[in-house]
Amino acid sequence: MEKKKVSVVIPVYNVEKYLSQCLDSVLSQSLEEIEVIVVNDGSTDGSSNICRQYSKRDKRIRLIEKENGGLSSALNVGIDLASGKYIIFLDSDDFWLDSNILQKMYNLAESNDLDVVRGECIEVNVGGAVLKHYLPDNLVGKCPREVVNSSFFIDRIVDSHYFMVLLFIKRSTIGELRFNTNRIFLQDAEFNIRYCSKERQCMYLPEEFYAYRKHGEAITERPHPQKLHDAFNFSRFCYEQSSQGSDSYKKFCMRAGVKNFLFDLRALAEVKDSISDIEKAVDEYDLRGLASQSRKAVIKSRSIKYLPFVISAPLTISMLYIRLKMVKLFKTRLLKWKRKQ
Repeated sequence: MEKKKVSVVIPVYNVEKYLSQCLDSVLSQSLEEIEVIVVNDGSTDGSSNICRQYSKRDKRIRLIEKENGGLSSALNVGIDLASGKYIIFLDSDDFWLDSNILQKMYNLAESNDLDVVRGECIEVNVGGAVLKHYLPDNLVGKCPREVVNSSFFIDRIVDSHYFMVLLFIKRSTIGELRFNTNRIFLQDAEFNIRYCSKERQCMYLPEEFYAYRKHGEAITERPHPQKLHDAFNFSRFCYEQSSQGSDSYKKFCMRAGVKNFLFDLRALAEVKDSISDIEKAVDEYDLRGLASQSRKAVIKSRSIKYLPFVISAPLTISMLYIRLKMVKLFKTRLLKWKRKQ
């Protein structure tokens, strides 16, 4: 079998509206020595037929049909089957903007002996119109096109934007690492952080090559009760990771856990309908215990600016909720008053 330079892994689930554009953006790449592993994760719409049509049309496509097991499960199947020297992921409702991106990343990785290259993305709507750019105007601190270690990479380049689809990875460096199938949320983040626990040769390519399509049907946009559970557990995961790796990696993990914890408190205050629901959630997620871990992480990482926020976590939740309700009440009263005028 001819050895491929790059394996492209595409998990597919009920995306018949967008799948053709996704596949076309891969098959039009100037780098032709690729394999495209399409993992159909039990689609119930027309996605299966589209996958079959494309696999017959282009021999580089390897179609895998499996029962629905979730995004992480589909990605793991792709990793297991990949044979290319490098691997890159692509969500089936998104697409690539640059037909030369695989060639560019491959050349960079080969010439600099890199383990991972990261590019940038834009956010588009259903029709493909640009909604948001992620490429920073000021690249100071990003070290574009410079070889950096994995601690710098996860802290300064990834910088809490854990998009696995932006990573071009030397497949051999993944080893036994796989996506956590017990998660439906923040799988990318956990994979990124685990991957960077070891020393890697990394580079940032400041080019927008990936179009992330924002729509209500996307897996990441759907409400699900497990999301908050996964979110708070992600902070616990970060604290566990802070016991290994370099000093800079440990500090990053502790700061990431604290920042995520504070963000999740605000999210919790917005999704619960009553103070009693919030109090139940405090017990269900053991937020007092997590607040204690967060305080220790703040002290260890010397991120003292977070200390006032994590000291009184349950109170913070209640106050955020009350403030949210007061703002909504004020807006409702104001609207009624204006209608009477």
